[in-house]
Amino acid sequence: WADRPTISATVASMEIPEIMPNLHVDNHIVNPDRSINCIKVAIDPVWYIPRVAARLNIPEPALRDSLAKWTHLDDLRDPHKTQVLLPAIGGTTVYLFGDLTAITDPDR
Repeated sequence: WADRPTISATVASMEIPEIMPNLHVDNHIVNPDRSINCIKVAIDPVWYIPRVAARLNIPEPALRDSLAKWTHLDDLRDPHKTQVLLPAIGGTTVYLFGDLTAITDPDR
């Protein structure tokens, strides 16, 4: 809630042993070895420290000290070294399968 999240995507091939025997090979989404082609998207929150401090209505140095104390990242105390924090709070993973143009096509 302080800045836009970071988003990365990569082409992937996943294997899910529990369902592999039941998959129909189509050589497009399901490969002959029954692995599944997909795009893996990772979405992680990013905190822009000055904006977080402003939104919480606390002094930025106090926020930086608290973050450094709890994360053990002493560089967070120095605003010249870092302005953002990728907090270790977990993100979201999205897996996309098939034709991605179908996402925006209301007729599909």
